[in-house]
Amino acid sequence: MHAVVVTGRPPRWMPPVLDAAAHKSTLICANWAIVLDSES
Repeated sequence: MHAVVVTGRPPRWMPPVLDAAAHKSTLICANWAIVLDSES
């Protein structure tokens, strides 16, 4: 299963969220300005 995390927050806020979710996913941060792969 592939999950996408979308937030208006900057990428530096995401590590605790990903730790709590216990899986890797695609991140869309900073109001769609930044798209990241959390595994890289």
